Amino acid sequence: MFGAPPKGGLAAIQFAKYDTDKSGSIDVQEFQNLCYNLDHALTSEEVKVCVMHLDADGSGKLEKDEFIKWWKLGSRRWSDIDLDAKEMKIRMSAASVFKSCDTDGSGSITPSEFDKLYQGLKEKKLTTATKEEAFKALDVDQSKSIQFNEYVRWLKKTGTISIKMISGAEKVKLKKVTAAQDAQPKAVESKKSSTQEIRHKHLNKFGKKRAALEDEIDGKNRE
Repeated sequence: MFGAPPKGGLAAIQFAKYDTDKSGSIDVQEFQNLCYNLDHALTSEEVKVCVMHLDADGSGKLEKDEFIKWWKLGSRRWSDIDLDAKEMKIRMSAASVFKSCDTDGSGSITPSEFDKLYQGLKEKKLTTATKEEAFKALDVDQSKSIQFNEYVRWLKKTGTISIKMISGAEKVKLKKVTAAQDAQPKAVESKKSSTQEIRHKHLNKFGKKRAALEDEIDGKNRE
């Protein structure tokens, strides 16, 4: 009667909902709106780092397959991007270094751009490998270029970055703020800023219930 569910299930439905300009991808602003509506208030800088982390092809946006892969993690989808202030500062620093080496702004580091990054790794004593060996170690998918998420994975492997999931007691309770945002969409940016500090102090008791329900629905719709 209602037809077959869309390919990708709930993940595809969410993608279509937040791809507001119907470009076929979710940009930084659209992803920030998604996070905010799901009770995860992120600053502009934080959301840029999160998108870089999830963006497998270095396009600067989340393509449908990248989004679906992340969404289908269910209740675990936030564990790798919902970081405490110290960890986010480390990620932002890593992003700054990465972008300074990405001289053409392509979102990835090519062999010709790798010299600067390699010298930095050597100076910080993060690698003793040759330049060719180091590039191969970072280029996990063997695409002849290094994406930001590959760089972060490598930093995690070396112990430079360790993922720290925000505890339940530190998550923000934003139900009322989300309702206000729906009523006043133009006030989203100021509300996000005002809630940034409190999100590390209060329990978001709705997050897990929402994620569990999404998982259940997605399981029914998944092909």
